[in-house]
Amino acid sequence: MDGAGGIEDMIPIYDFTQYDDSWWAARLGKITASPANKLITTKGLPTDGKTREDYCYRLAMEQAYGQYAGSEYTNYGMQRGHEMEPKARTAFEIATGFNVQTVGIVFEDEQRKWACSPDGMMETAGLEIFCPEAPNAICCLRNPEKAISIAGKFQQIQMSLMITGFEQWYFEVYYPGPAPLIQIVKRDEDFISKLRAELDKFCIEIIMTAKEIKGTLAGVS
Repeated sequence: MDGAGGIEDMIPIYDFTQYDDSWWAARLGKITASPANKLITTKGLPTDGKTREDYCYRLAMEQAYGQYAGSEYTNYGMQRGHEMEPKARTAFEIATGFNVQTVGIVFEDEQRKWACSPDGMMETAGLEIFCPEAPNAICCLRNPEKAISIAGKFQQIQMSLMITGFEQWYFEVYYPGPAPLIQIVKRDEDFISKLRAELDKFCIEIIMTAKEIKGTLAGVS
């Protein structure tokens, strides 16, 4: 998908809230942007090992049996980030003047093989929010050129750019008190080309594994 278009050119689903039952159902068996670092490194190289394998097995099980196979694990940092996200979005709107729309999930096309769930969307850009605890917040504010790396968001943002077709994505580091750090991330076409190839390959891995699971576990209860 070229870097053209806007919200109307995608297949967004607005009628549910992220993390509710409908949101989980829409993601079932789909590759999503947040775990993109399980498939590809920041250098555009495919990953290997248990992390990639586990992700494949989870999605394959979901495709085979139509039920969520992920972990419900959360920690303090994850919960804190989720709770602070609305304040961070408001801070972004005040700082930039943008009107940010919240969305449930966005698919690239009618095949719905992969998706992203932006923290916010504008007409021609998306928003990714990072609400770290104090140590990482200070590291990001002191070293803004390393902020995306500290947050581990590069692959996720580039996959979101690929899915939406946007030319840029906003990245915000929010911590109560200091002014938010706001950066613009541009499309990396070379990386996106490698990412797309890896996604196509991973889709095949998932499908083959799902067929194997259904064959091996048929009739097992």
